[in-house]
Amino acid sequence: MTDGVERGLARRVELAEALDMAAFATELAEVVPELGATTFPFVDGHAVLCGAGMFVNGPLAVGFERVPTEDEFDQWEAACAERGVTANFEIHEFSHPDLADAVESRGYVRDPDSVRTGLTLTQSDYSPRAVAEGIDVVHVTTPELVEIWKEVTAQGWGHDAPDRRLVSDRFTDVAAKIQKPGLFLAIDAADGRPIGCANLSFVGEVAVLGGMSTLPSERGRGVQRTLIQHRLRLAWKYGCSLAVSHAKPDEGSIRNLERAGFMRVVTKATFARSNGS
Repeated sequence: MTDGVERGLARRVELAEALDMAAFATELAEVVPELGATTFPFVDGHAVLCGAGMFVNGPLAVGFERVPTEDEFDQWEAACAERGVTANFEIHEFSHPDLADAVESRGYVRDPDSVRTGLTLTQSDYSPRAVAEGIDVVHVTTPELVEIWKEVTAQGWGHDAPDRRLVSDRFTDVAAKIQKPGLFLAIDAADGRPIGCANLSFVGEVAVLGGMSTLPSERGRGVQRTLIQHRLRLAWKYGCSLAVSHAKPDEGSIRNLERAGFMRVVTKATFARSNGS
């Protein structure tokens, strides 16, 4: 694969996430106006601010083609300050060569725990994998199932504290409303217990796979493998040509995605603006 092809794939992965989360922030601003969620075109990507304490606050797909101007830095930092969010940028191997120096000169410092990996799989490269026995997948289409999804994702990600649970529930409510096809639950086929969850959204011909977690007591039985295969089959059925996902490089999720055929295409680290800068 040539550098140009790799760069193009990385750009598609990042842009799909940016557009998906921009739509999310727009809806979140309507559902929970006090958070001050907003999104706007920024440099060569999108700024997405979901609000203080929320999971996504950052410039997405930014810096492939050029470095922000001083005015653009000022705009971004002012928007973050207004919402009580730490200003940040993601740097990766396909970023403009001057971006790292530019953000560091503005007082941004690399967060060593922030590394994330973007992965992709094309329909033409997909080879069906076996799913685990004894697990069914249910499309979340009712309010009752949304409430179950909230419980599963909160337990799967360990969002036990009230503030973390509130953030998790807010994300679920918005995702259930706007992301299509939406949310899915993995169910134990024998007794109907929910044991895992994931979501899927289509951005044009790109399928974005996210939100995947498994209850701690159910890990090791193929829940994630089953959820990945279910969503990929839906994506290809509805005409998607590319599937993308993000995960931390040391998580079990990334290993499950790679076993399904996904390829790592971009590795990102967050640079956050230090206090007082």
